[in-house]
Amino acid sequence: MEDIAERADVARATVFNYFQRKTAFLDEWSAVRRRAAMSAIRAEHLDDHPLPEILARYMVELGRMSNRTRPETVALMGAAFDSTNVLDRPPLAEDLAMFITRARDRGEVRADADPALAGLLVATGYFAILTAWISAGPAPFDLTARLLQMVSILCAGLVPATS
Repeated sequence: MEDIAERADVARATVFNYFQRKTAFLDEWSAVRRRAAMSAIRAEHLDDHPLPEILARYMVELGRMSNRTRPETVALMGAAFDSTNVLDRPPLAEDLAMFITRARDRGEVRADADPALAGLLVATGYFAILTAWISAGPAPFDLTARLLQMVSILCAGLVPATS
């Protein structure tokens, strides 16, 4: 919280006026990023596009933001991974489950696919890739390319379709 106050050029107590605990700041920071990714999808009118395209655009936006703000992303996600369980009902999984539900309703996804579980799998993949990306400096790989590879694998599956 001291770093946040210093960067914002305010007193530490001022930061606590807005965010009573560190996790509240992390929650808001993450929510802003999710809203930006959602806005990119809506601005490009992708809501009714195929699921792989929607997920890819969402991940590209998250990757773009992380690349643009790498020092902040490293600091904040490192803190989030250290102080919270990012896999405990992550809001990111809920956003992704919404896309998957819509795709299932359009017949793009297997009828027996559980959108909540699928959303959690995509979110878990995102967090795992981001953890590896922030673990070293400079960035050890192209974040956006890795996120797109994850989306491709999850949407296509690992086992080739049989003839």
